[in-house]
Amino acid sequence: MKISCISFTKKGAGTAIRIRRAIGMDASTRVDVWTEMKTAPDAEGVKKVPKNVHVWLYDHFFSDDAIVFIGAVGIAVRLIAPLIQSKGKDPAVVVVDETGKWAISLLSGHTGGANDLARRIASGIGAEAIVTTVADIRGRFAVDAFAANNDMFIGDMELAKEVSSAALGDRPIGFYADPLFPIDGTAPQELTVFPADTEPFDEETCGERPGLGISVTLDKEKKYFENNLALVPRAVVLGVNCRKGVEPAEMERFLFNFLDASGVSLEAVAKVTSIDLKIQEPAIRIFCRKYDLPYETYTAQQLIRVPGRFSASSFVLKTIGVDNVCERSAVLGAMNRELPGKLIVEKKTYNGMTAALALIGRRYSWRKSL
Repeated sequence: MKISCISFTKKGAGTAIRIRRAIGMDASTRVDVWTEMKTAPDAEGVKKVPKNVHVWLYDHFFSDDAIVFIGAVGIAVRLIAPLIQSKGKDPAVVVVDETGKWAISLLSGHTGGANDLARRIASGIGAEAIVTTVADIRGRFAVDAFAANNDMFIGDMELAKEVSSAALGDRPIGFYADPLFPIDGTAPQELTVFPADTEPFDEETCGERPGLGISVTLDKEKKYFENNLALVPRAVVLGVNCRKGVEPAEMERFLFNFLDASGVSLEAVAKVTSIDLKIQEPAIRIFCRKYDLPYETYTAQQLIRVPGRFSASSFVLKTIGVDNVCERSAVLGAMNRELPGKLIVEKKTYNGMTAALALIGRRYSWRKSL
């Protein structure tokens, strides 16, 4: 998570440094401290805003995960007002007074994570978090917060609003999660949870289900309720390989056909992987750049050491030193420190192109601890 703290006074810069010490000490969080003062305090790498603050904010508002203003709420409101787009695009914005007494969630509380960030800052510096979203005040289920906390794509923001309204109005909401995504903890009382073997929605046989519901699946088009809000976990790694010089358009068609046949939406893809020999392959790089997907490659030695059973090719082994690229790279890319990756779609081949899918080892939870 990339966070920029901007202060306007020497005391505010000191508070920003406290925030960085409290929440920016792990590998997953980077906190940069900025000041608009003409002379930046010579302390712990405080940076001076190089241009006027409007230009600085324009650059950071669209690239950072969160902006923390150290100062008055009014300053933050006036600065961010021209840049606000939508709940799905805006970064988290938190305001902390220069003394560090309050941490106020101002913008993108659930989807962007401002509510959690305000609480995290407050816990770290001994402040009080101010969160004003209705679901939080009333202790109700917030689908956008649930999706953000579990890195899920929200298929329809209008339906998400309808779900939130139903939760606040005590109207029935169904919930279904694919068995691939077990969720730790106890489900909120606002939801009626359907079992893992539940069949997709059919008007003739599913009349007793709530009309509104949430489904957690890899396929955003698959419905389990008449009005179905799809939450798609960014949970799969797309392993690929191809012949040299394949046309980008042909590669794109192949990959989309492969995903469609696999019942996996593009929004479920967290990254694309391959062997390092393909790091500059135009067709793969163009696909990743077009759809804003990270691209990781590994050496043949790294791929050989990946545990598991894979579709072996003697030709590939003789040519590049490893028997399978797409399956092995997908599984390797899906591993983390706690849980292994799991191959869920084996290698498919077409005209010198191959693809496979692995599920990222990850835990899902109804609640996220600070």
